[in-house]
Amino acid sequence: MSGTDPTGGYILAVLLKRTYGFGDNGVLRDADTQAPLVVTPEPDSENSQLLAADTDLYPYKLATDVVVKGHAYGRSRKQFEVSVRLGAAEKRVRITGDRRCTLGSNGRLIFSDPAPVETMPLRYDRAYGGWDAAAESRYGNPVDEVREYLPPELRGAHASPFTYPRNPSGAGYLIEQTTSAVDALRLPNLEDPLDPVSPDRLAVGDARRWPGMPLPCSFDWVDLGWFPRVAYFGLVPDHESPAKPIAEVARGFAPDDILVQTPLVDKFSFRCANGGSLGLQTEYLRGDEYVELVNMHPKLARLVLRLPNQRPRIWIDGRKGTLRETQPVIHTVLIEPDEDRLSIVWRGAAPALRPYMEDELAKMPFRVEWS
Repeated sequence: MSGTDPTGGYILAVLLKRTYGFGDNGVLRDADTQAPLVVTPEPDSENSQLLAADTDLYPYKLATDVVVKGHAYGRSRKQFEVSVRLGAAEKRVRITGDRRCTLGSNGRLIFSDPAPVETMPLRYDRAYGGWDAAAESRYGNPVDEVREYLPPELRGAHASPFTYPRNPSGAGYLIEQTTSAVDALRLPNLEDPLDPVSPDRLAVGDARRWPGMPLPCSFDWVDLGWFPRVAYFGLVPDHESPAKPIAEVARGFAPDDILVQTPLVDKFSFRCANGGSLGLQTEYLRGDEYVELVNMHPKLARLVLRLPNQRPRIWIDGRKGTLRETQPVIHTVLIEPDEDRLSIVWRGAAPALRPYMEDELAKMPFRVEWS
């Protein structure tokens, strides 16, 4: 691929993917079927607002994305934690069984006791966020007046100021605690252990105050249109200026100016290419790190793997009949514990003289060797 690096310099990049299987002992082996590189982002078949798979064809990522797609296994517990640890990246998510939210006679919100959990999908539609349809019905959606003029990807029902910019597909987002809104509310099953939802702060009050609400928590891909990822493309959702640093900034997941609206050309950042969940975008992995999954495997409460110490050597076209060796880095580690499968996307890149067209790239030599 032809692309640029963060300095604006032209690069040539080679991207490759290798898929491994593993058993209960956690030992990795080459999978019988090798997963192909994902060419274009793929929407979820059950919920088109979710990203099932991000494209693998980013010529340059600033960090390694660690993504886990699967389920939490509660074994009849009502509340428990799941976690993933890989290299310097570690993330925990609190799993809570289904609950109901009701409006008490005193006007206060009440959460019911959670139901026992056997399995829980680790998807962002089970995490905090969503769309307050009752508030939109009450106040109207200004987007409706211009919806027909918007590009197709912005015309959907979630194009509304009453959706949660961090996760429009989630559960629990409430603007005002009216009877109709509370009756329709579904509480999240996946929560941030450091900032879970609670009855006393569930209602936002004003849609522009969304920056002060909890972070959605999962291990899956984050859509390109969700905050903070969308802000790296230069688009900042309308908001009320918070009195203190937002959670993304306080925890080191985003820069201090993430909410500052500046010209698009100034706001753009290569961080937009990283689609892993917050906390799972880590410094480049080298390929021999241990992976620990807790309560995320159908058979094992704790699964330990080790990434294969099998690094590729990658050469790109050096022009005039030569090849130039690159320094390989890992772009993505995708773990699918339900399938006993793990895939790694590698990149090798080096400076180029200029951008190259597809027909030129198709003729350029490159070379890959595995140790």
